[in-house]
Amino acid sequence: PENLAASSSNGYEVVEKIPGIFMDQDGNIYLNSTTPASVYINGREQKMSTADIAALLKSLPPNSIASIEIMRTPSAKYDASGSGGVVNVVLRKGIEIGLNGSVKAGYQQGKYGTEFAGFNLNNSNGPFSSYLNVQLTHKNNFDEIKTDRIFAPDSLLSQDAKTTYPGNNYYVGFGANYQLSKKWELSYDGRLSLSDAINKSTNTSEISKISTGDIFTNNTSNVSNNNKVFFLSQGVSSKFIVDTLGSEWTNDISFNYSPNKTLQGFATDFLLPVPGNASGNGNLKTNLNFFSAASNLTWKFKKKFTVESGIKTTVTDFNNNTQYYRNNGTSAVKDESRTSAFNYHEMINAAYVQASKTLAGITLKAGTRMENTRMDGVQTIPSDTTFRIRRTDFFPYIFISRPLMKIRTYEGQAYAI
Repeated sequence: PENLAASSSNGYEVVEKIPGIFMDQDGNIYLNSTTPASVYINGREQKMSTADIAALLKSLPPNSIASIEIMRTPSAKYDASGSGGVVNVVLRKGIEIGLNGSVKAGYQQGKYGTEFAGFNLNNSNGPFSSYLNVQLTHKNNFDEIKTDRIFAPDSLLSQDAKTTYPGNNYYVGFGANYQLSKKWELSYDGRLSLSDAINKSTNTSEISKISTGDIFTNNTSNVSNNNKVFFLSQGVSSKFIVDTLGSEWTNDISFNYSPNKTLQGFATDFLLPVPGNASGNGNLKTNLNFFSAASNLTWKFKKKFTVESGIKTTVTDFNNNTQYYRNNGTSAVKDESRTSAFNYHEMINAAYVQASKTLAGITLKAGTRMENTRMDGVQTIPSDTTFRIRRTDFFPYIFISRPLMKIRTYEGQAYAI
């Protein structure tokens, strides 16, 4: 992605510019279906909301990305939740010999301005290497949407919505790798990001009669959101080289912590048919803890035969507390219809095995994944909707492909999944 990074101010823009990827206005990534793709960073799934993942990618320095892997049909090695595909963002590590680094700063001006500055530092000395990445970004985007809808004979609904998205992103990434021996390798990866964003939107709605132009209803809604997103990730991994054919045993343990807070204010001014005003505010707090541990063994044999197997455990704890209030004269009254609170706990234990073989130019890979899912949800406000799920599922996978032709250096393949 080097050429994309050169014209981008953050990691989100790099992903957005990749051919074959579609991103909607909410930040969902689509590859080949109506199901959004799962986002991984350094091979670790990021179990966060779409908005939080978008904020995380926007905090990444563009030159910190070494590669982006796009898997439209993930094999049994990956979680079943990735049915929409997997996008794995692989971050750079200090692999160049000696001490080196770079500094990047820029300013972009459209209708609004964007400023960014950051540096990366790599140090590789013998069996030990490390890297440090820092990025600061101040950005402002906007949307303008105008619509005219004929929803009944001689009736027109006109809407004019404007939204601005000013915000600040702060990112620090640090990692270290130590070559214990010719066969053992130990790595640490840590990232910290903070996003402070304020978006303000104004939406004017008007219903009129097409033939005469008479206006029946007219109102303007204003909404502001002050959003603070904090993300902390810690990970430790190891790799053991089994033999000279490339067989390896890898282990990975990671932990993510992300508490978020949003303060919302909203007001609607009614001009027609009856003048009036309705306003209020909301306080939204969420807290995410995500733990993952995985062990994978890849055993390569002669004559291009490979067997892969592994186990994985993920634990997710998420709680939400949302308080909404309506203004009633000089006092505020709790809005029971929008206030909510719930806790969610999830544990998924998985195991997989798959084998692949290439013969006469034809590659066949087959395997299966087993996932035991345990979910517990407790909603306390507005009412108790406690649920519990205990289930075990199997996900078989078969892939066959063969090369058809080569145009210059690009190879065309036919495949079935």
